[in-house]
Amino acid sequence: MKNRFRIMMGLVVAFPFYCLIQVFSIFIGRERAVCFWGPVVTWIITVMAEIVLIPKVTSSLEFDDFATRMKRNINFLKPLYTVNVAH
Repeated sequence: MKNRFRIMMGLVVAFPFYCLIQVFSIFIGRERAVCFWGPVVTWIITVMAEIVLIPKVTSSLEFDDFATRMKRNINFLKPLYTVNVAH
């Protein structure tokens, strides 16, 4: 069940980018389309991970809370990935 959910979510996330690459490959070729959209997709995923997973620390008083909030945010990913927080 968990693997089916992971595959389904992966397809939901990846399908729009797959479609963009297919459309662009008609006009500029597959290799150039992947070279164009690859960095864009990487940037989007990085920004989303920073927003969703990494808590903002605006003062030194919040730093003690960082580990607790980080573990809570990583628990958000358990349906999608097997993640263990070691330290």
